[in-house]
This record gives sequence, structure tokens and C-alpha cells, in this order.
Amino acid sequence: MARAGADTLELWLDSAPAVALWLAKQIGKVVSGGIRDLENVWEEWALATNPTMTTDLVIGGRARDVERVHKWLEDRPGVLSVQGDSPDEAAAFLYAAVAALPEMSRVRVLSRCLVVETINELRQLTQAFQNSLIIAAPGQCIEAAGAAVAKGHHIFLSMDAKLIDIGNVLRLSRPQHTIVEKNLSLNGLSQGEAQRLARDFGRSIPVLRRHLYRSSAVSAPMWANADFAGALLPVLFAGAWTDGKEGDRAVLESLSGVDYDTFTRGLQPFLSLDDAPVRKVGNVWMLKSPLDAWFLLARHLNNDSLKRFRQAITAVLTKTDPKYDLPAEERWAAAIYGKSNPYSGWLRTGLVESLVLLAVYGNRSPNVSSTQAFADSVVKEIFAAAQTWEAWASIKDVTPLLAEASPDTFIEIVQRGLTNTPRLFQELMQDDPGVFGECRHAGLLWALESVAWSPEYFAGAVSVLTGLAKIDPGGRWSNRAIDSLKEIFLPGFPQTYASPQERLAAFDRLVESDPKIAWTFAGGYYSQGHFSESYRFRWRDAGGERRGLERERREDYQDYLKGFLPKLSELACTRANLISSVNAFTRLPADVRERLLAELEKIDPTSFSKGEREQLVKEIREALNWINNYGDVDRRANVPALNRVLATFEPEDVLQRVGWLLSDPWPRLPEGEPKNYEEKDAAVLKAQEQAAREVLDRVPIATVVDYATNIQYMGVMGHALGKVVRDEASSNFSIAIGASSGLFLWERP
Repeated sequence: MARAGADTLELWLDSAPAVALWLAKQIGKVVSGGIRDLENVWEEWALATNPTMTTDLVIGGRARDVERVHKWLEDRPGVLSVQGDSPDEAAAFLYAAVAALPEMSRVRVLSRCLVVETINELRQLTQAFQNSLIIAAPGQCIEAAGAAVAKGHHIFLSMDAKLIDIGNVLRLSRPQHTIVEKNLSLNGLSQGEAQRLARDFGRSIPVLRRHLYRSSAVSAPMWANADFAGALLPVLFAGAWTDGKEGDRAVLESLSGVDYDTFTRGLQPFLSLDDAPVRKVGNVWMLKSPLDAWFLLARHLNNDSLKRFRQAITAVLTKTDPKYDLPAEERWAAAIYGKSNPYSGWLRTGLVESLVLLAVYGNRSPNVSSTQAFADSVVKEIFAAAQTWEAWASIKDVTPLLAEASPDTFIEIVQRGLTNTPRLFQELMQDDPGVFGECRHAGLLWALESVAWSPEYFAGAVSVLTGLAKIDPGGRWSNRAIDSLKEIFLPGFPQTYASPQERLAAFDRLVESDPKIAWTFAGGYYSQGHFSESYRFRWRDAGGERRGLERERREDYQDYLKGFLPKLSELACTRANLISSVNAFTRLPADVRERLLAELEKIDPTSFSKGEREQLVKEIREALNWINNYGDVDRRANVPALNRVLATFEPEDVLQRVGWLLSDPWPRLPEGEPKNYEEKDAAVLKAQEQAAREVLDRVPIATVVDYATNIQYMGVMGHALGKVVRDEASSNFSIAIGASSGLFLWERP
């Protein structure tokens, strides 16, 4: 009986590892100090402040992020990588998200949650428990995450704030001012103090905690004093770097004024602090919480330190990537050919993020007259050196951050470039040959998409994207300027915080300047499709808090549609868009189809060029074929008008009018085709024979021969003509064509 009880206890403890960990500590069993249950981690984190941090404060305004965690918990085992402003924030967010679950689910999930500090502890837990665990681990444990998932465990990785390759990482949204202020007031702060903190915390949980720490030694750490600024300001500017890149080492020497080994020896003491500002993972150095460090150290900046920073960032970002010395098909192997970038992505991103923080939080630097003006001038200098597409492609990874540092300057630079050097941007948007090519213009579009979120810069971003769309050579990459415009103006989910009125005004200007570009993307709103969340500012306030996959307010949506739909209908029927509108005819709503047909019936066909008439006739035939085959009653009601328009625009020349039937093995008939294959084949053959008869009766032999030699499928025409040959004269005609063009005329038995 005792054995049965022990077995039951063992099974229960295996299913509730957090309880097993508690029990082991109670009975004196040795347990690694780095393995803790999630509730214990939360309590230590939350109770360090006054007032105490609450779960509502951590998840406020982050509903989408919470949903992502809940879905991960419900799904089968997998890895969820989360990035906050510090690794601690990510772990705290996990607890807060779990706490938002219904009580039974919350208790069940928390009983399975453990937190580890090292990869060895993760491996230990993976082997020790048979039942599924939920393990929170630092980002550097990623190498063991796959094996843990294979064992049936959920792995939550708290990624470093300086992570540069976001990939499938959940980057936590910034907390909302109003929610933070409300929660601080509810937790006992005066309204004035709550407003001050909500205004000054930079929408960063680590910074807020710093303000609320119970201990003054933590709220004002020793390393933030002027005595240590000389050692830490180079770190503040660099953000992150790697020992393994000679270029990185040279930049840190330039920033610090000492040789690299001396500089890094000076950082060693900071690594052992409980509240360390810097950490080292492998050979990568990085700020633990960039924004927190800026709030504490920026007051020590001066013009001399900014001069060194300017020299460093311009030296790094005006260097064209050596891989562009290679042919396109060899660039993927640049390291093999000794053509690697001398500077790491860590340093490149870190330097530009520091420029953004300097611009956005300039009030933290009282010794600098205008931090925004400094950022503007640095961005100008970097792009002034970018006079080739290779130079622009070399900084595509940091272009969005450069735009965030100085939005007005960036828009002005691209706008001027489109006017003065459009070929540069055309070359930038071209595809590389081969399967290993890159999307060279991705950084440019991400930058403009992020700028477009702000109502202040929205109109400028739309103007630049329109200019890019006009000269875009196209290619296999779906990331195009026209698609960025489509998502920015998307009803219901606009990728901007601009108001409905601001969006409508910008759309009017776009239509006035280029109605074809406007219809190219706006016409797609009539059909179902997908969209993705556009790139957004990370640090600068863009004027709103809605995520890209969140629907706009119902009132805004209705106001926008009220003004937008009439514009869209009018746009579809403008002279410049008639052909492309017919191409989309079956997807248009009934009122737009009727208005379009009325416009086509009254317009003079001679106002179109020969090529335009041919394209229009082709689109009308395609529309008729689809409607007669698959259309509903409403669309079939448009058939008579479509037939009238077709008759009006069809050319009088016989070959131009019926040649499409004789040059295509599988022509789609305007009247539609039977569903049965044999009947469909018979209907097509009948139409082709009728066309052939008209050609034989009305077109000179020489003209037919000339036409036949310029089509792809001569056999189709040969068969149709041969089928209707009846007398001696026609036989001679057949021989003439066969001799001239290699056309073999024959008749099916």
C-alpha cells in the first residue's frame, strides 16, 4: 500500500514539476540554484519595486502578444522566442500572460512552469521529467531548445534586447501611456506622480522598474556615475559588437581612445554586478537593456563624445559591402571569397539604434544642444556617400533605423534621389540573377513603411512610395512599393495611424498625380487577399498604439469607407484605368460594373490606340467567358452590354478580329463552353472553322501567309483552314501556304 502511495506521489510530482522543485528544496535535496519555478521568479521581480509591479502593468496594451503566448501554450510543444527591452521583461511577461488565463488553466500551466539560467540546467530538466514542461530559458539556450521540444516540452526563450535577426521572434509591443498611468494610480501613486512616470518612462518596462525600485542603489546604480562614464559611453554608442571582427575592435578603440584589450579589461568588473549594464554571450558584448542604459548614462554625453560617435558610425555605414565586388551568383559565398563585411551586424545595428535613442530621448543629454539636429546631419552624411545601388543595398539592414532617427531627412533624401538619380533606385529594385539573389530594396521599403505609420510623415512617405512604384521594374520579389501603398491605405487594417481624413486627402493627391498607380493597388481591394503587418518604429512614438494586424476603430473604418468607396468607383471609370478595370470586371461590385459599362458604351473607340483596343477586346472576351461559364445572375445581366462594347471595339479587319481563335490551341470563347470535354472541344473546333471560313472568303492569300508565319501555333491555323478546303482553288491555296510557311493543312477523318 505504501509503495502504491509512493508511485502515485512520483507520478503527481512528475506532472507538476514546480511542486516537485518546491518539495525537493523543503526536504533538503540538492537542486541547482538556477532552476526556479515561474511564480518565484515573478515575485522576486515584482516585489523589488514600490509600488509592486502588477501583471496588468506588464501586459497592458499588449493583447495581441498575450494571445500569441496563449496560442503557443495550447499548441503542441514548440519554441517561442520573445524579445523585450531586457531578458527579465520577457520572463515577467510570460508570467503575466499565464496569470491572465482562467483559474483552472492558470493553475495547471503554472504547475508545469520552470525557469533556468543556463543551457546545462535546460538539458537537466529535459532529461529529468517525462511529462511536458514549460521551460523559460535565456536566448543563448537556443541550441538545446530543439532537443527539449523533441522530448515534448514547451520552450520559452527570453531573447536579448540587442538581437539583430528578428526572424520569428515575438517583439513585445511597447506599453501604453494611459494604461501605465492608470495602473500606477490604482497601485497607490498620486495622480501627478503617475502622470510623470507614464510620461518619462520611455514606454519601457525596465526603465519604469528603475524609477520604482525600493533601493536607491538600484534606481541610481554605481555604474551610472560620472566616474564610470569613460568606460561605458563607448558601450552606450556601440550597443553591441563581437570580438571576432577586426572592424568592430577598431571602432571600439576609436570610441574609447585606448587599445581594444585595455578597453575590454576595463569592462570585466561590470559583468559581475547584479545589476550589470553590459553582458557578454560567447564573443558578443552587448548592453543588457539599451533604453535603461541611455536613461542613466546619456546625461554624461558631450560634444567631444558625439564627435567620436559620428566618426565611428559614418565610417561603418559608408563602407560598401565587399560582397558586391563579386558576381551576383557568388555573393552568397562572400566569406569563402574573403569578401565579408569588416563590421558585424551587431555593431552596425547597435550604432544606428544609439543614434535613434539619441534623437528620440535627447532631453536626457543636457550637455548637447540639439540631439535631433545631430541625428539629421549624421543621416545626411551617410546617404550623401550612397551614390550607387550597391551602397544603398549595403545599409539595407539599418535603413529603417536611419529613417527612424531622422524621418524628415530620410524622406527628403529619397524624394530628391527619385528626381535627380532615378536610375539608382531602378537598379536597386532589380532582381539579382540566380536562385541565391537578395531583395536589395527591402530596407528602403521597410523604412518608408515605418515612416508611414506616423501621421506627421504619412503624406511624405506616400509620395515617395508612389515615385518608387512608377519606376519599379518589377521582379519575382513580392516586396514592392505598390504593395506597400496597398497595405497603407487598406480599409479596416491601414498600416498607418493617419486619420481617415488624412488618408483620403493623400489618396486624392495620389489619384490626381497618377490615377493608374492608384488603381493598380486600390482595385485589389475589391477582391479577397492577404496582407502582412508593416514595419514600424521601435523607439520613436509614431502617434498611435494599434498593431498592424488589429482592426481600426469602427468609427474610423466607417468614415473612411464613406469617403473612399465613391473615390474608388470613380477611379475605376477614369479613362486611364478602363482597360485594367475590365480586367477586374468580374470582381467589381454591381454598381461599379454598370458605371464602367456605361462609360465604355459612350466613349469613342478611336480615342484608344491600336494596342489599347486590342487589349480591351481581349479583356472583354475573358470577362464574358468567365461570366458565361461561372457567373451568377447579377453578373450575367451585364452580358448584353459587354457584347455591345465588344462589337464596338472589335476591329473590322478579319484577321485582327478572329485571328486569336486560329492562333491558340485552347481559346476561351466569349459565349462560354460546355462542361463536358468532348462537347467543349467540339464547340472550340466549330468556332475555329467559322473563323477559318471567313478568312478564306475575305482575306488575300499573301496576307494569310504573312500572318501565319508570325504566330506560335501555326498548326492550329493549318488544321482549321484545311478543314474548310473544298474545291480545287482552295487546294492550290493550301499548297501555297504550306510551301511558304511550313504550315501543314490537313483534315481530321
